[in-house]
Amino acid sequence: WAQLQQQRVGQVQVRADLRDVALESTSGLLDATGGKRIARASHERVQVEARLRKDANGWQLDAPVLRLRRDGQTARLDGLRMRFGDAIEIRAPDLDASTSASLLALSDHVPEKFRAWLLQAQPGVVLRDLRVSGRARQWRASARVEDFQLQPHGQQPGISGLSGWLAMDDRGGVLRLSPTGKARFDWPVGLRQPLDLELAGNLVWWREGKGWTVAAQGLQVRSEGFGMDVHAELGLQGDGSAPTLDLAATLQPVTFATAKKFWIMHKMPPTTVKWLDDALVQGQVADGRIIIAGDLDDWPFRQSEGRFDARANIRGATLRFSPDWPVGEAMDAAVVFNGPGFTVEGKAVLAGNTITSLKGGIVDFKQPWLDLALVSQGQGEKLRALMLASPLKQRYGEHLQAATIAGPANVDLELALPLGKALGERRINGRLELRKARLADSRWDIDFADVSGFTHFSEQGFATQNLAVKFEQQSAVFNLRVGEAFTGGPGLA
Repeated sequence: WAQLQQQRVGQVQVRADLRDVALESTSGLLDATGGKRIARASHERVQVEARLRKDANGWQLDAPVLRLRRDGQTARLDGLRMRFGDAIEIRAPDLDASTSASLLALSDHVPEKFRAWLLQAQPGVVLRDLRVSGRARQWRASARVEDFQLQPHGQQPGISGLSGWLAMDDRGGVLRLSPTGKARFDWPVGLRQPLDLELAGNLVWWREGKGWTVAAQGLQVRSEGFGMDVHAELGLQGDGSAPTLDLAATLQPVTFATAKKFWIMHKMPPTTVKWLDDALVQGQVADGRIIIAGDLDDWPFRQSEGRFDARANIRGATLRFSPDWPVGEAMDAAVVFNGPGFTVEGKAVLAGNTITSLKGGIVDFKQPWLDLALVSQGQGEKLRALMLASPLKQRYGEHLQAATIAGPANVDLELALPLGKALGERRINGRLELRKARLADSRWDIDFADVSGFTHFSEQGFATQNLAVKFEQQSAVFNLRVGEAFTGGPGLA
């Protein structure tokens, strides 16, 4: 029904119940292939009881009933009241905006990139006690937010279940997160599984020049076996480039099993992911903190354009750093991720040998070579057992099995282990120091006492360096060279 006053429409009243309603945009949107596609919004049912009337201050819309049903779910906007003219005023006791994004994407007045994002992310939210007032360029709004959600699309993550209290105006706003609410973070290309989160703190945003800044203040993130406290600012520069990020976060202790949920699958090489999964057998990550500062166009800051520093302490860990070597046990170490790679420094036990110093890491995950430098101070027999359990047994097991080593023995060992077959062969270099030890070989019926000196070894052989020995109570010097690196021939000794 319509009322005319002085040949102008003064009031329109609508009561409608429509089925299978479909709307299309008048112009196409660019898709991933560079072509154009028409945007569509379809609803199984639309119910409207509304009145639009004009008064001295402008137009006023009252909608006691406004419901849109799509995919079996009904979005209710009952009780919506809007006044617009020189001033704007909106009131709604309950406003379910879950279908609004697809309708907004139909409009040519909305920037095309934002329209495409609306169709992909399908944002949705329920607003309780919505209040908006002001003018076109000077307004303010408040509402209780329930179940804010974005769908994951492309390489972008999604979130659902976000709730809180919203206050904003034309210059910025704040969302105070509900500490009792539960949200779900879903990133199919990035994480192995969705994460159920409990969030508390404030999300704040404000206009800055041509862009916007979004900040997390006192943000607490909790999940099963995981907790993190975050302060961050994300700078949206408004020029189409990636944002800037300043972030500081502290992590609560987590187990290796929990840490494996957070590998960024589409950013980390598969060989690195597999090595981490296999290497981190059990243990705890404590004292974790993360600092990021820079323009994300330059991520991961290989040339020091920004700063990425993530560090933590590993406690009581069991680490299988290579399938060819025994597992490291009782490992305590400091780990630092510093851009494209990481470093580690600590101590452990390897096949009963105490590793007093362990240093190494990966320079760049794009070329994942694991370099380790180990220092062990222990006993000769335990050291011999370690060598027999290592790749050295493949070539020199005959010599190791026939030998007997007893007494103090120190080892400096350097390993270069490729985490991908295309990178090449592993490299092993080391030095064994014996001090007043016993060295015997059953094949040659020799038994040396008070053995002191150095022996160099690699994956290609080993060679003593003028070992001082006692043989049948007589002082002597003993030398033995085995393998191509020290004799010139792989079968020579």
